[in-house]
Amino acid sequence: MAEQPDDELVKEVFAHYGLAAYLAHVLERSLVNALTTVYGPGPTRLTPTELERRFEDLSKKGLGALAQVLGEAGLSELVVAKVQAALEERNRLAHQFFWDHAADFMSVEGCQRMLADLEEIQHRIADCAESVVAEVHQWAAAHGITTSDFDAVQQTMLERGRVLTEAEVGEVLASGPRREQA
Repeated sequence: MAEQPDDELVKEVFAHYGLAAYLAHVLERSLVNALTTVYGPGPTRLTPTELERRFEDLSKKGLGALAQVLGEAGLSELVVAKVQAALEERNRLAHQFFWDHAADFMSVEGCQRMLADLEEIQHRIADCAESVVAEVHQWAAAHGITTSDFDAVQQTMLERGRVLTEAEVGEVLASGPRREQA
């Protein structure tokens, strides 16, 4: 009979599952940010209210819908393929993972297979998010926005759960690390 997993190993499986789910959410946010910036409405300047509405509308979309909109908006074919693969991984994670591994919870070896599968899912989703963020940073650089400034504004938006006003963006940029070093 196979050795049964201890509670710590089972907790580790659930922790890795949670991390994979978290990374899928980070990817969704990255796609929303890309659609609000790089693949946004183009040269049209949006008012803060319009930008907030766009951000809220995009935030309601699932990963599949965001991937479709980004594909139509001109995201590179390589990154679209990564987004599609990450979407498949996220769907498998959300809808099939535990069913596919139902018997694996009964043994140490099975739990180790689950961990290996989860680590691969995490890697694919994180790689996809990094590719999306890289494209957004290239766009930002082309528009005179440094990566650290862009990241600081995005982080503040995530913390506050909304698009920042122009004054708030100015405050974030004025308090940035490169200003403190000057």
